[in-house]
Amino acid sequence: MRAFTLPACLMLVILICPQTKAEDIVFMGKTMSPEKYDIWSPHAGPEQMKVYLAMVEELKAKRGDVKEGEEVLPYKPFTGRIIVQRLMADIGQQVGSDQPLLTYTFPPEEIQAERRKLSESEINSMEAGLARVTADQHRLNLQLEEFRHRVSTGTVSSQEITDKIREIEVVGMKLRAMRDSISFEKEMNRGELELAKAKYGPKTSSKHLPQEAYVRSPVNGYVLWSNPDLKSGAILEKQVQLFTVGRMDPLLIRALVHEMKLPNLHVGDEAAVTFASMPGKTYTARISRIAISADQSDAQMPSHYQVELTLPNPGIALKEGLRGQVTIAEPGTPSKEGS
Repeated sequence: MRAFTLPACLMLVILICPQTKAEDIVFMGKTMSPEKYDIWSPHAGPEQMKVYLAMVEELKAKRGDVKEGEEVLPYKPFTGRIIVQRLMADIGQQVGSDQPLLTYTFPPEEIQAERRKLSESEINSMEAGLARVTADQHRLNLQLEEFRHRVSTGTVSSQEITDKIREIEVVGMKLRAMRDSISFEKEMNRGELELAKAKYGPKTSSKHLPQEAYVRSPVNGYVLWSNPDLKSGAILEKQVQLFTVGRMDPLLIRALVHEMKLPNLHVGDEAAVTFASMPGKTYTARISRIAISADQSDAQMPSHYQVELTLPNPGIALKEGLRGQVTIAEPGTPSKEGS
């Protein structure tokens, strides 16, 4: 009987036993825009009003002499009404940064109120009054000097000089109060102007109030969502979301992956992606992020970790929210791009 050597035995085992191959890792995920911006109407939101009212109460407590209806801050968030004029973008439309999405205007009474708030006539009147009181102060100082020269001749008493000094002091106090009032009024006017610019556009001034204002896109991207209630003539009385704009190329695929599969996944791994809604087509994606903490903490249940893949989307053939199957073959070896 022929004896087999050790190398021959090993070779025989390799030939007889089938070679094992690492199983593909398969999981499901959904497409999403990697960068989205919600665009709101120009109204103050609940949080902004909460901060504003807290600041008002704090200033009232510090001053202690605030009269009913008196403004203690140089601005007030917008809480009025706007009227939608025209929709200039629709869902799926590509838009550029600063591109108008919608035009709106204000009711006539709001525009008149805005003009009054931006008017500088009150400031001009106060500055004219300040000039008159300053002239009075100068006249009184000249009189005081004249009195001091005449006191040696006995034509002016020391009491008259004392009275004149007190009169000058009262005028000085009045001037300081007027300067503070003018400074506060100017600060309020600047605040109102900044709010008006946010509503009507950067060209707004105390002498120019545009008849229409614009809601603009903050970035380059696509309109992913539009408020279904938006139409010409609609009146908005509180803060509402108007649009969502986001990038569509590349897309992200976000998935929850079982903890048993996670050790074999690495950033940079290449994956094949198929969608039931697009049969016969396979797309290539790469893992771009693997979470280091699980999405649930129940000790009795296995953990799942969020995994994100970057999926090129030239031509915007793929939409947001598609459910796809992700397959990673021969896992565990990161590609050169991801290593």
